[in-house]
Formats: sequence, C-alpha cells, structure tokens
Amino acid sequence: MLIICLCIMLLGSFAINSVHASEPVEKVYFSVRDRRGDDYGSGGLKYPTDPLFVPGVFDLIRFRAGTLPDKVWFDLTFREVTNPFNAPEGYFHQRMEVFIDTRTGQGSSEIVIGGHTLRLAQGSTWQVRISGAPFAESRAYVWRDGRLREFVEGVGSYLLPDGRTIRIEVSQEILPPINSSWRYVVLIGGFDVLAPDYWRQGVGFSDQWRFEAELPIADLLGPWWSWPSQKQQLREGVLYPIQRRSSAVLFLGGVAVTALLLSGLLVLYRRWKHA
Repeated sequence: MLIICLCIMLLGSFAINSVHASEPVEKVYFSVRDRRGDDYGSGGLKYPTDPLFVPGVFDLIRFRAGTLPDKVWFDLTFREVTNPFNAPEGYFHQRMEVFIDTRTGQGSSEIVIGGHTLRLAQGSTWQVRISGAPFAESRAYVWRDGRLREFVEGVGSYLLPDGRTIRIEVSQEILPPINSSWRYVVLIGGFDVLAPDYWRQGVGFSDQWRFEAELPIADLLGPWWSWPSQKQQLREGVLYPIQRRSSAVLFLGGVAVTALLLSGLLVLYRRWKHA
C-alpha cells in the first residue's frame, strides 16, 4: 500500500510540474505606477462631452514592460476601459504611444503625434516607437541602419482579463533585446479613425467628439518621484523618459517623504498645543 501511495504522489508531482512547465514564462523588466486622476494633460484638458467618454478612460494608472518566450509586451492599465463600438481588441477609446530610449544612441529626439510636435530632453533619443490602437492599427517603428522602419505584422493589442489593462505585443525578432536600462515616454490620447495618425484632436471649446485642449494628450507616464511635472513637460513640449528605479532608491524616497510628513505634523501639533 505504501508503494502505491508513493507512486500516486510521484505521478501527481510530475503532472503539476508538467503543467507549470507548459505555461508561458513572463519576465518583467519595467513596472511603474502613474498618478491617478491626472488625465488633464497640460492642466486644462477636458474630455469630449459625449456620454461615451466615461471618466477615467484616458487615465493611465500603471505601465509595465516584459517578455514572453517569443514576444515583448507592454501593459497599460487604465482607470476605466470600455468598448462601445465592439473593436475586436476589446477596447476602443485609447490611443497609446510608447517611445523607448534603448540607450544605443542612434535615433531621433523629435516626437510627432497627430500633427503635434514635441521633443525629448537634451541627451535623450528614441530608437523604438510602439503605437497602440484598436481595429488592427497597432504598429512598431524601429530605427535600424540609419532609417526608421515600420512593422505591422507581428504587432497586436488586446484587453487582458482584468478588464482594465491593454496589452500591446510585438514579436521579439522586430525589437532589439530588451533590458532594464530602457527608458520610456508613454503618451495617452483618444482614438479617432478620421483624425491624423488616428489621434483624436483638440479644440479651444467644449465639443462632443474632440478634447477641449490645445494639445490633445490626456496623460503622460509620470510616477510620484518623476520631475518635471506632467503639466510642465506638456506645456513646454519637452519630455523626460522614465527609467526604472532601484528598490533602494524608492525606499529611501519613501522614508524621506514620511519624515517630512511627520515633521509637518509635529510642527502643527506644537502650534496647536501652545495656542
């Protein structure tokens, strides 16, 4: 009986290991949370007035980048995701741009989106551009051999089961090998099939289908420790790529912020006590 039980246990362990071995292994190279509620662009952007544009659909709250055995993926999590026009990818409103400084030198510092021109901060250039959009309009652009190449095949996007995260996947053979030193600029706007570059435009007044804004960029990836602010970057048109921060740096930053808050509370308490 003991031998039979041992055989059953070994078979069960083998089956479990086989299942885990067959599952695709994801590796995360970059993960940053963006501020909630900052989908106001350079400060005064307002959503189109049509009820289809529910609050939060342009509010990026997290960005991640990683790999599967044969793909590089980019996950963009939003406060809300809806699909009013039944796009096959599972989302409709979001128009996403990811510019990557791979630190190889060759590339461009200019960013052109929907007829609007911005640039990267001095010393930064992008070598990879990932464009995300519904209805099979996702693309990858890579600087290679001194020219910019566009890729359609091997690029796609879809909504993950959590209902709020859009994943853009690119075949690994298209991109240079990913590593943790890559720096990212992530821009969020609205998808519009009739607009230049499929980027929903802005106007200087309240409108049913267009943003009320001079620059129709609703959100820019900017964790709490990044500087300059989103408003300043978009107003000046100069963007600063975000680099992964070590756990030690984030921990020390958190300690510093906590110490400042405690100091402020102590000062207030003393003033209250002696009032």
